[in-house]
Amino acid sequence: MGRPMGSRNKPKDDNGESARNTVSGDDLLGYIKRIEECNQEQSLISADRSQVFKELKQAGYNRDVVRGIIARRKFTLEERELHDMLMAEYTSALGDFATSPLGQAMAPHQAGAGLE
Repeated sequence: MGRPMGSRNKPKDDNGESARNTVSGDDLLGYIKRIEECNQEQSLISADRSQVFKELKQAGYNRDVVRGIIARRKFTLEERELHDMLMAEYTSALGDFATSPLGQAMAPHQAGAGLE
């Protein structure tokens, strides 16, 4: 059954001596190497992604808007509709926000909400 939670008694082996954890160096090294390979792949993908965003900016596109589009594409149609409804509700609650420069800047994004 094991020791009770919070017990400070060391588990005993069959001889009544304190048992020690055994670590397989080969197994551990295998895990470490796999994690390091994943880290290298992640770095390469991150560098590739950064390059695409640099090219996007050089082509004249707004990176933040494109990031927003990418985030929206992850949503289902229902999730996008809910988001748009809440955005309209919150914007309305702010009153004159819709007529402010920031509110007017958001209008095209709300109009393009149906992007898939």
